[in-house]
Amino acid sequence: MLSVAKRHRSGGVRQGRKLLQKQFLEKLARIPGPPVTFKNDVNKDTPSLAFTYIQEYVLGEGVSRADLDAVKTGCDECRPDMGANRGCQYTRKCKCLEYAAPDLTRCKTDKQREQYAAWERGEMGSEGLPKRFPYRTDPINKMLVLDNFYLESRNPIYECNELCDCGKNCKNRLVQKGRKVPLEIFRTLGRDFGLRCPIDLKRGQYIDRYLGELITDAETSAREATGSYDKASYLFSLDKHAEDDDRPGALHKRDCYVADGEKMGGPTRFINHSCDPNCRLFTVSYNRNDRLIYDLAFFALENIPAGEELTFDYMDVEDTESAPGQAPNDTMDVGGVKCLCGAENCRGKLWM
Repeated sequence: MLSVAKRHRSGGVRQGRKLLQKQFLEKLARIPGPPVTFKNDVNKDTPSLAFTYIQEYVLGEGVSRADLDAVKTGCDECRPDMGANRGCQYTRKCKCLEYAAPDLTRCKTDKQREQYAAWERGEMGSEGLPKRFPYRTDPINKMLVLDNFYLESRNPIYECNELCDCGKNCKNRLVQKGRKVPLEIFRTLGRDFGLRCPIDLKRGQYIDRYLGELITDAETSAREATGSYDKASYLFSLDKHAEDDDRPGALHKRDCYVADGEKMGGPTRFINHSCDPNCRLFTVSYNRNDRLIYDLAFFALENIPAGEELTFDYMDVEDTESAPGQAPNDTMDVGGVKCLCGAENCRGKLWM
């Protein structure tokens, strides 16, 4: 009788696991764009169903973009037929690049170089200085990839928007058009679930955004207070433009929003950390006058073969941009969370 009961119980567990995986696959099938698949060759586990896949930020309590949308403008000197019918062609005409990082190599006059130096010190803006478009066409496969000027820096990306006169085919519109590559969630060896792409990725290729619920700094503190120290964090602070001074108009970190991807988001919530990553997260804005809400987009740092796990460095941050579980200016110490990335240059700790 005992052996029969055990068989019935194990059969029930198997059926439950199959049903769980079936429901998870159904969720993935509803995600727009190229397929997002799932594979587990390690055990019978399936990611939790208590997660909502979304396509845009969900605005939490106290978060609004009405005033921000009211100041949204586009470029009005660019045309769809410019640049071989690719839209914006001249950086000096594209107003969407007004606050983009300037390119020192294109500063030809003493006045420009002096302004550039002042911009680096935070004493002047970049208006009027030569810029670069974020994307270039890869000569081999003809796809748009992130220009090295941005890929090798932490400079924010400014794309054109629906108010621009450059047209929907403008080369300066990439992330806003959505994910173009398939993704696969898979069970890793020793690190829960991860994410990979079943096709080759080119250096600079756009992968997908990081999404979640946008919440206030106060709500972030409340949620962190209820979580355990070693709990996985899915919080990204949108404080790229925060400043440390009290000048009129300065944006303080306490006024910035935070993207919480714990309960809602996209497939990129499964991207694991590595001290030697092959991806990086960049800020992408479609409204140069909005310093509070912008996209977080993953790009390939190198050519990534099909099936290789996608990773990024959780500690790859500036003083004004926080990665998961880490506040600006945090330092590593003996109490840090142990890193399991396995890279040769592993720092040993994730964060404090």
